[in-house]
Amino acid sequence: MTPHAKSRFFVPLCRLVVLPLVRPILEGDVQLLENEFSNGYREGDRVLYVSIAKNDGSCLDVTDETISSWNQHWQRANQRFEEELDKDKDLLKFKGKMFYVWEGNLNPLPSAPKINVSFS
Repeated sequence: MTPHAKSRFFVPLCRLVVLPLVRPILEGDVQLLENEFSNGYREGDRVLYVSIAKNDGSCLDVTDETISSWNQHWQRANQRFEEELDKDKDLLKFKGKMFYVWEGNLNPLPSAPKINVSFS
């Protein structure tokens, strides 16, 4: 697999953390994203630039407490993601890490309530 192919992979929304440094959450955006999500998740619909480190270099681990706060859908999605990471030695560094959203056309937090209702 080429480095380019490894730079693009599916990260479950539950593993994304908004980096306010990049873009604050606007109420109008929340409504727009909730309305768009009413048709369900569309795989490949959004492109995000993410990192396991924020601007100060610190990382956020996925803890048992974090996982227990997710509903069963996201717990299963997280488990599948971890299993995919296990298959590639180059991706192991992402295991157990949250991903900060640095750039992209989706801010995951506004959509979270609608997503959780849809997958509960």
